Amino acid sequence: MSIELLIARICGCKVRVVHSHNTTCDHRMADKLLRPIFYNNYTVALACGREAGQWLYENRPFDIIKNGRNTEVYAFNKDKRVDMRKTLRLQGQTLAIGHVGNFNIQKNQIFLLDVLEQILKEKKNVKLYLMGDGTTRTSIMETAARRGLSKYISFTGSIQNVPDMLQAMDLMLLPSLHEGLPLVAVEWQMMGLPCVLSDKITKECVFTDLVKFLPIDNPGEWKNVILESKSWKIGRTMASEKAISAAKENGYDLGMNAKKLQQYFEKGDSQQCCQSKD
Repeated sequence: MSIELLIARICGCKVRVVHSHNTTCDHRMADKLLRPIFYNNYTVALACGREAGQWLYENRPFDIIKNGRNTEVYAFNKDKRVDMRKTLRLQGQTLAIGHVGNFNIQKNQIFLLDVLEQILKEKKNVKLYLMGDGTTRTSIMETAARRGLSKYISFTGSIQNVPDMLQAMDLMLLPSLHEGLPLVAVEWQMMGLPCVLSDKITKECVFTDLVKFLPIDNPGEWKNVILESKSWKIGRTMASEKAISAAKENGYDLGMNAKKLQQYFEKGDSQQCCQSKD
């Protein structure tokens, strides 16, 4: 953002809003060199959550605007689930496990292969859907093939119907090495889906009892949690309705967030906009 901010300032843009959405980066030296330029050229500091803001702004003030979602899109629908599972040719007892994310080191999809291997020792009617694309996708596919896992995995690539896919899923996994605030976890909860997340991920994304955090050094533990059928049997319709209500209360409503962001642009004054550190 540093270069864009500098150019915007030179060109006379008086309101320069920045938004933090992560808690680390892969280019530490570049980050260190560019931060002075960054700090001197924004006027409004925003973040998706407290930890993301503290990482980017350090001891400087910032405000939080959570990345909202259209809650209606992520409401669970029983009929859509039936139709989507037919489209995917999923049998009634097949456990559909999902993951949504760019294929990169951060998202740690390789760990999901380890988890799948553990699950297959006890349950064969399972299908893992890896939704997304990126630099590590090919290597993950090759590794899955070498380990005899390909027939249990669907690599969907980048798709536009993720909400429809979520209707068909039974639970979701996110083994990231780090995250600012994963929006997918927000979406999954609104869909009423149980979620197993890496304990490296901020707890700020949780607003229901659908989420469990586990360390990413023990795929067997993930397998155990996933296969604990009693604790994961939930009424999706009710779970989704409760989650959507909680999402709105916790600041994840897209319409409300858009109005709040508009106010920052209209004020255009960093002294008025960023008075708090959390």
